[in-house]
Amino acid sequence: MPIEHINKTDTLNEGREKLNNAITAFNETVVEGDSSVEAAQARVDEKGVPHPTLKARIDDGFEKTNQQ
Repeated sequence: MPIEHINKTDTLNEGREKLNNAITAFNETVVEGDSSVEAAQARVDEKGVPHPTLKARIDDGFEKTNQQ
């Protein structure tokens, strides 16, 4: 489903529908996952340890920082 821009001539309801469609498309992308090379690289920490998700990597780094 293509994402449509909100135009000056759109009614408030048309704009609402376009925003809701964009949010749904974004949520579906997040749920399905991002298999891009950049996303895979971002899951690897500074020591070369891969994490299952980017959030897991960030949380791990945050915990290590707090322990110092």
